[in-house]
Amino acid sequence: MTIPTIREFRDEDAQTILRFPQVDPYAPFEPTGPAFTLEAEGNILACVGYEAEEDVAKCWMILSPDSVKYPRVFWAMRSLLDEVFKIGYKRVLTMVSLDWPEAQRFIKWMKFAPIGTPIFCPDGRFYTVYERVA
Repeated sequence: MTIPTIREFRDEDAQTILRFPQVDPYAPFEPTGPAFTLEAEGNILACVGYEAEEDVAKCWMILSPDSVKYPRVFWAMRSLLDEVFKIGYKRVLTMVSLDWPEAQRFIKWMKFAPIGTPIFCPDGRFYTVYERVA
């Protein structure tokens, strides 16, 4: 199996993933800070990035349905988040829809913990805010 590679994010990378019918069309997508794309065999598997405010980074992730074929993608994403702490951020925040149990399990595996009560968002769904602390 091919090992995924990491490169700089391009806008069309996320659009490629968002065209899959299985992907959440309301995925948090805020490409205003550092962002990366993971790909293998010409397929875009995941995009991850963050927007920083002082010592807090707000993380976003978009995963392709094909990403499950490459378990190293998940380890690479976790490693990228580890790097966020190495450069000085104390907290990383993200949100996950309550109606997406697979994403809830994944974000917990990424060492995030839920905080507060679910919030209602403009897309008509409830989200849980998660944090990972250094």
